[in-house]
Amino acid sequence: MDTMLTVQNIFEQNLRAAFLAMAKTLPCRTIIVNDKPYLRRYYLGPMPCGSQKWLHEFLSSDPEPHLHSHPWTAVSRVITGGYTEELYMPDYTDGVGHLQNVTFLTPQKNGIKNNTFDKSYTAGDENILYPDKIHRIKSVEPGTLTLLIVAPERTPYWEFYNPDGTRERVKTSPVDWHKTATTLSGKPAQLPEETP
Repeated sequence: MDTMLTVQNIFEQNLRAAFLAMAKTLPCRTIIVNDKPYLRRYYLGPMPCGSQKWLHEFLSSDPEPHLHSHPWTAVSRVITGGYTEELYMPDYTDGVGHLQNVTFLTPQKNGIKNNTFDKSYTAGDENILYPDKIHRIKSVEPGTLTLLIVAPERTPYWEFYNPDGTRERVKTSPVDWHKTATTLSGKPAQLPEETP
């Protein structure tokens, strides 16, 4: 046999199947990058604190060559599969430690890619995402699902970082994106009950 199914593999396959069966009626957005499906985002519902629960189904690694930040703070727990992220450690010239105060190294002085390192996550691991964290998903295992708890506060833009250190901004989606989303099959979604 080339590969043997372990108890962990069987557990993860069943857990993945259960989550995706549950998600069939939920609001879903497929994120397309460079004309290819990258990620499916399912809305699982609100929390009393105003945060939202999302399920991410990874379809591929980040296809674009540049790193990015997120417009919100979130805790991401790997449910099945795993991934490796490439993290950028900026050169904080003012010592304060805030992204808005960063001066990137110029292309003549190493460029943005020279301050990166990789970190891997597997089922059960948590990854904290925050607006100052610059990363990209470098590789993803087939069947990777993550559960995100996303804080209600958002910055107006995602920021994408080119290899030469320049930035591009993309407008953040609305907090209530799920209200206009359909299910994966294109049918009207059954919205989880909103917090009063």
